Amino acid sequence: MREENEEAVLKVFGAKGTKLVLESLNQHGKGQYKEMGEFMNLGTLNYRLNELLDLGLVSHHLERKPKKTEWYEITEKGE
Repeated sequence: MREENEEAVLKVFGAKGTKLVLESLNQHGKGQYKEMGEFMNLGTLNYRLNELLDLGLVSHHLERKPKKTEWYEITEKGE
């Protein structure tokens, strides 16, 4: 199972847009979907974020008070 996870991580790291997402999150500490969409195709961004979330390399946060705020951060595993 661990070998499959390592293969999945390597596949994601080699995929289009992964480096841009991780560099942006690393540089800014966190990032919003809209901001990251400024430097890459939204379809690619959505797909890449879902892969990174599934692998535990990125976390998604949502606050609804006082207004809805959503952001992504690199996890310890992702660092």
